[in-house]
Amino acid sequence: MKGNWQLLKEAIQVSSPEFYAVIEDLQLEELDKQPEKIQFTLWKYFNRARFRATPYGLFASVGMAKLDNAHHEGITLSETKAVKSLIDWAYKDNEAMSYTFEDLLRENKKVFSNSSYYRSAGDLRYLSCSEGKFELSDVGYSEFIETVLKYCTIPVPIHEVITYLESQPKSMLSGSIPEILEEMIVLQLLFTENDTNVIGTDFFERRGVENEDNKVNIPQYLIPKSKIEHGSVLIESFKHLPELALKLATLNGIKESDDLIHFKKQFQHKFEGNEEPLMVALDPELGIGYGNLEQTANSEDLIEKFLLPFNAPEKEPIAKRFLLDHADNNCFNGVIEIELDKLFQKLPEKETVRLPNTFPALVKIVDDKIILESMGGATANSLLGRFSVADERIENHCTKIAVLESNANPDVLFFDVAYMAEAKVDNINRRKQLYPLTLSILQFDTSEHPLTLEDIFISLHNGNIVLRSKSRNKRLVPRIASAYNHIRSDLSLFRFLCDLQFQGLNTRLGFVPETYFPKQRYYPRITYKNIIVNPAQWALKEEFLKDKSLTDYLNEIQLSRHFTVGNSDQTLLFDKESPEDLQMLVLELAKKKKMFLKEAFIPNDAVFKDLKGNGYNGELVVTLCHENRVYEPVISRVSQEPSKNPIERIIPPGKDWLYWEIFCHPARANKILQDYIQPFIQQHKAQIVTWFFIRYNEGGAHLRFRIQLKNPLDYQILTYSFTSMLQPAIASGIVSDLRLCTYKREMERYGMDLMEAVEQHFREDSTFVLSLLDTVLDDRELYRYCVGSVFYLKQKKICPQDPWEDIAGQAFESFRLEHKITPPEIKLLNQEYVVYRNSHPTKLSEVQEKQQIQFQHSMYQILAQCPQERRVRLFRDLLHMHINRLFPENPRTHEMVFYYLLDRELKRTKHTQL
Repeated sequence: MKGNWQLLKEAIQVSSPEFYAVIEDLQLEELDKQPEKIQFTLWKYFNRARFRATPYGLFASVGMAKLDNAHHEGITLSETKAVKSLIDWAYKDNEAMSYTFEDLLRENKKVFSNSSYYRSAGDLRYLSCSEGKFELSDVGYSEFIETVLKYCTIPVPIHEVITYLESQPKSMLSGSIPEILEEMIVLQLLFTENDTNVIGTDFFERRGVENEDNKVNIPQYLIPKSKIEHGSVLIESFKHLPELALKLATLNGIKESDDLIHFKKQFQHKFEGNEEPLMVALDPELGIGYGNLEQTANSEDLIEKFLLPFNAPEKEPIAKRFLLDHADNNCFNGVIEIELDKLFQKLPEKETVRLPNTFPALVKIVDDKIILESMGGATANSLLGRFSVADERIENHCTKIAVLESNANPDVLFFDVAYMAEAKVDNINRRKQLYPLTLSILQFDTSEHPLTLEDIFISLHNGNIVLRSKSRNKRLVPRIASAYNHIRSDLSLFRFLCDLQFQGLNTRLGFVPETYFPKQRYYPRITYKNIIVNPAQWALKEEFLKDKSLTDYLNEIQLSRHFTVGNSDQTLLFDKESPEDLQMLVLELAKKKKMFLKEAFIPNDAVFKDLKGNGYNGELVVTLCHENRVYEPVISRVSQEPSKNPIERIIPPGKDWLYWEIFCHPARANKILQDYIQPFIQQHKAQIVTWFFIRYNEGGAHLRFRIQLKNPLDYQILTYSFTSMLQPAIASGIVSDLRLCTYKREMERYGMDLMEAVEQHFREDSTFVLSLLDTVLDDRELYRYCVGSVFYLKQKKICPQDPWEDIAGQAFESFRLEHKITPPEIKLLNQEYVVYRNSHPTKLSEVQEKQQIQFQHSMYQILAQCPQERRVRLFRDLLHMHINRLFPENPRTHEMVFYYLLDRELKRTKHTQL
């Protein structure tokens, strides 16, 4: 510390004023007389200053370096550093930042809606924050309040709001307009120009707080900036990073959060194919909230083989088997290094990888090696965004990243999320506006066209959550340009959006041996070509030192001279040959009880040097990118043309639809259809307009039986008749439960313009399937009828561009990924196709053939009515429902097999025609 004592104390003063007050008058010569805790804290701060490159106060700095193809001369840093000085975020709570409603009126400040509002019975429900805790609040519904909220979806000067409200019908008003607006601000239904924002124009700058002349009195948030005199980094050093990312993406696969997976299942169960307001879906009462959290005997041998991965223990990962080859009795003693080349050779060649368009790799260059600190994430801006407020060049770089992501995904809108909750850490959430849209949660918004929560709708498409802007009619995708750990948040909305940005993407691009072999005392170094993917590491526990000294233990395990303890920005670097460092290691061990010692790498020739030739332990955030499309645009399935005859979406019992849920074992479902539903339909056909059934498994296996009445007054008669007919099945236990439910039409899925026609088609579908139950048919014959229906449509040229081969191939690929189908299982499908081709179908009866023709013609007619741009989507939805009706169990797996067989048949007939 000698020679740097005052600099160290100045850095501590910025980062920890409380600790600085303890050491303010301390001289270096007095340090060894201080309590052990103070000595340890000072040592850790000095260690951080020497070895850790993460910017924190005056510890470390940030800058932009060039990558050069031609030559490598290293980076020469200027000895003078600029410092970007912002007012510390905690100052927002200072009395000087308070304001009155009169201030807003006098200065004509803008007001902005809390757009999280939605109707709940007779109330308006919305998000609010009290003492750092988020909660759902309610206020009695008022047309006046809703009018204000809708008018202020972009910030509006308050006098303009008052003028607008004065022009509204007098019957809407229930008091003084200014008083009501003031109350709405108090209730957090409105935010004002004097309130905070973490994205866009700096809050304190907007409030006119003079920083330059008040730095002594106002706490500061400092970001030191390195000035580069000259030099560059050789881009050739990183040539193996992209291929490593692709291989690790293949190896690790796609991992979504458990909360997101659970949410999808619950959303499908509650809302089926409907599109809902996002805030309603996240409501724990009206929706499902977020983050709270037997097979029958059949001829389904093939299907059971594909279901095995879900019903049995997961297969041993390739990586674990690879590591086992290097282990001796499940430990790695004597193994110094493991090269990943051989592991990657064992990976499936055609595995689909979906990397984000940009992602960061945090690396160090040590001589001819690249040390990979971390890699992955949903966007490179996650690490870079916080520095956009410090340097215009970094802001421009972040903006280019956002533009690349947008250009690669036409008709998809990316949005950042402005969130704040912790004054002590919210400095890192402050950033410039980098993406086209910003969603501001419980704060003011300085963007030109804010994204608001009441404009965001949510649905499921092919098992993926899709957000849509209702006003823009485009898909929305969140991109959080902040390194804030969202797990700290207790706001379900924010947690959901953060998890959603990783959906369907390969974002885990590391290789951690502990994942496959936990609780080992030693893990060898993991490398790929010139990249050290994971350093060697040794466990250290207090119990290991019972009968030996620390020095003896470190020599015994052959630990490298330099090693680190901790992770990320909590890393400390130790020198095994320094008595002081070893003393501090003992103190750290006493506090943590158990830790890993990781080998560290000190360069012989540092890439970063100052003008005097002193080396620096620098890190680089390298942005990896590609320009391939990652997200498909999704617009509302509902016809954009207003319907001449609007139809009801939600139909409760007692109107013209009856809807029963009949709970029974899947093996009994066909018996229910034949012995109860079919006779009921025949008995009451004069009273029924249309009817259909669906098989369902969410909440327990059941049939969903829906009938439309010619006369709603027959509601009680048919209810009594059906209940009486089912009574024996209920009494015997074949039917475990019978429920009369509200019918919610899937208008977002089929469109208001086609909804009634789809219901008529479902009747033809259900009638055909019921007719097939009279004959014992195996799965292959059912697949054959499905394939035949597609060839019927192909022959009728319902799709002019003949997209069937693409449809089949893409659908199978989607199901293959869902079911995690591997090459051995593809071989099973090949074998199934051979048997399928050589099998002979059972001849249908005259009635069955007639019903099949009517079903196929019905599908053709409804597709012909459908606008061309929606036709393929509708075909897949109708076929999905047809397979659902055909198979009592595992319909999605049957759908996968069907699309495989269809793909093979289409290719075969194409080849035959050639």
